[in-house]
Amino acid sequence: MLDAGSRAFHGSSDARLGEVEALCRRFRAFLAAETGRGMAFSAELVAREALINAAEHGCGHDAGRTVVLDAYVDPLGTVELLVEHDGAGFDPPKDRSRPPEGLTERGRGLPIMQSLSATCTWERSGKLVRAVLSPKHGEENPMERAESVYEPEDDLTAATVEAARAELMATIRKSSGTLRIDLSNVRMVDSKGIGLLIATYNSLQAEARSLEVTGASDEIRSLFKLMRLDRHFTVA
Repeated sequence: MLDAGSRAFHGSSDARLGEVEALCRRFRAFLAAETGRGMAFSAELVAREALINAAEHGCGHDAGRTVVLDAYVDPLGTVELLVEHDGAGFDPPKDRSRPPEGLTERGRGLPIMQSLSATCTWERSGKLVRAVLSPKHGEENPMERAESVYEPEDDLTAATVEAARAELMATIRKSSGTLRIDLSNVRMVDSKGIGLLIATYNSLQAEARSLEVTGASDEIRSLFKLMRLDRHFTVA
């Protein structure tokens, strides 16, 4: 997408998780200056899922492998994303639009990408992902009282979930009744973050306890509804 007036982003990193996270944060800053809030959330999340998928499944988080993100925002606000990697190719599942049935931790990255994009295709044996987000599509994709509260101080993404998991498990062990997770400080939740919430819900259910998620932004609430999480725990 090289129309007159288009704004472009180019970034790359090695396939280590921390470096990919830094690339996503740089892209976030670009989107904040170039698009509205809803589109910025959707475009970052689609790019993030594609980059993490490439780094994990294509490159095995190898420091010697590279992932590349190119993005273009045209004058009408349409965003085109190109994510490439130099690792091994892979075959994405044929049905990429539906999230998995039940509360499994994995398997939601590709449905997120497909659902938030007007078009999303895999090329060159999975080494290139091309996604287009239209303004209308992007903007449309914009919980007994809690006896204990967990309030993460950062986003719930692939780079942060293990630290958050340890904190959540400690909170569960020290508490009883409903657990409320306050997402007031969280701007981004990716498929790994969703997996963490599902694991937390499953742990609480095993103890006949419930989960509430509060403080979520409009975009995160829409994402949770898209992934059907609101069928299992309260999201507000």
